[in-house]
Amino acid sequence: MKIYTIVVAVLVSISVSACGESDDNPNLDNPDNTLPSSSSSSENIPVTQLEYDDTAIVGEDSSVGTLQAAPAFSDIASSAHGTFVKMPAGFVSSLHTHTGTYYAVVISGVAVNTAPGGEEKRLPVGSYWLQEGNEDHVTKCISSNECIFFMSQSIPFDIQDANSNEISSTSSSENIDVTQLSYGVTGITGQDGTELQTASAFGDIENGAHGTFVKMPAGFVSNIHSHSGEYYSVVIAGVAVNTTPGGDEVELPAGSYWSQEGGEDHVTKCISSNECIFFMSQSVAFN
Repeated sequence: MKIYTIVVAVLVSISVSACGESDDNPNLDNPDNTLPSSSSSSENIPVTQLEYDDTAIVGEDSSVGTLQAAPAFSDIASSAHGTFVKMPAGFVSSLHTHTGTYYAVVISGVAVNTAPGGEEKRLPVGSYWLQEGNEDHVTKCISSNECIFFMSQSIPFDIQDANSNEISSTSSSENIDVTQLSYGVTGITGQDGTELQTASAFGDIENGAHGTFVKMPAGFVSNIHSHSGEYYSVVIAGVAVNTTPGGDEVELPAGSYWSQEGGEDHVTKCISSNECIFFMSQSVAFN
C-alpha cells in the first residue's frame, strides 16, 4: 500500500475538530500509558455528534469504498490520538504497516486483523486487537454491514508499504475475541446493590495503566464518586450517562465516547433496558 499524501491532508482536516487535545500525549506503543493529558476537561461525545471524513484510503477492491475517520481526542495527523474508523463491508486492505503500535476495539460489524499467512480470527462487536508497529498485516471487514472500531495510538497515524510477506516470530500483536474475555466481580456496587464486572484487555487495573472492558447492569446508578486518574471510555453496548452532580445527562449509546477528569465528582449510569458495556483506558491504577 502506498503512503498517500492525500491521506495526510485529510487527517489534518479531521484533527481540527478533534476533542480533548493535549500536549502530554499518551504512550500506546506500550499500551500501559493510554490517556490524554489530565489538563483536558471531562466531555461527552454522543455517536450522533461524531464527524466522519473521508481518508481516501482504499482497499484491494477500490469499488468497495474508502475508510472514514472521526476524532475522539487529539490530532491523528500530528500526535497521539483516539479515532473512530468506519470500514465498508467487504473492505480488504492491502498488505501494509504503520510506524506506531495501536489498539482497536470493535463497535460494529466483524473485523479481521492478521499477519500474512496468519489465522483469520473473527473479531465481532466487543472484541479487541493490538497491532504492533512496523509489522506487516491486513485488516478486513467480513460482515455484511460496515465495521466501526475505535483505535488509539501514541504517535501520528501513517500507512506504509509492507516490509515483507513473512510473519514476525517476535510479534506481540494479538486478537482477543469477545468470547475470550473473562469477566470478574469488582465489589463496586450501585445505589441498587448491583455490581460492576470487568475484563482485562491489557495492563493491570489494580496496579497500573490498563485497558479494561466494563459491564454495568441495566439501571445501574453509581454513587457520587471520583477517581485519582483521568480516564476515557467508549460505549460498546447499551446507553450510558456520565455526568457531574446536577449536570446535563447526555445519553451515550453504542459508539459514543466520554472522558472523565481525575478528582472530579461524577455519577455514571446505565439507562438502557439492556446492560451497558464500555471500554475504559487509564494511565494509572483504577480507584
